[in-house]
Amino acid sequence: ALERATGQRLFDFAQKNLFSKIGIKDAYLGTDPEGIGDGGNGYLLTIQDMLRFGKLYLDNGMWQEKQIVSKEWVKKSLSLQVDRHGRGTANYGFQFWVRDFEGERVYFAWGWAGQFIFIIPSQNAAIAFASNHTGTLKPYFNAVTKIIQAGKK
Repeated sequence: ALERATGQRLFDFAQKNLFSKIGIKDAYLGTDPEGIGDGGNGYLLTIQDMLRFGKLYLDNGMWQEKQIVSKEWVKKSLSLQVDRHGRGTANYGFQFWVRDFEGERVYFAWGWAGQFIFIIPSQNAAIAFASNHTGTLKPYFNAVTKIIQAGKK
């Protein structure tokens, strides 16, 4: 839909309107056999670039005193769109999971095999993990819990 609306490939649109504005230079987006990017997954970013994206959201779409993503969109994309009523890993916004840790609201992007960007507004923190772990989420959730606990001391 975005490609039809803009006349640009998804990756080109993201590069021009987002990545280049926050210093992401080495992003990659996989495509289907017709060259169409998924958008919901398939991005490859360095851990530094994952942190850039997390920081952008932590700062409500601002980057170096410029509004890159509207504050309204950031708020809406982090708000609950799917409430799982305590079942499963977390609730869901627009491509962000929403969960409380230690009574603090946390948002996270969850990639394949242990790729995470956690946004913890109460700690003014964005945290990224890049691993190749396909098991339980417990190590990541434990780390976030410990960071929040440390910030409360």
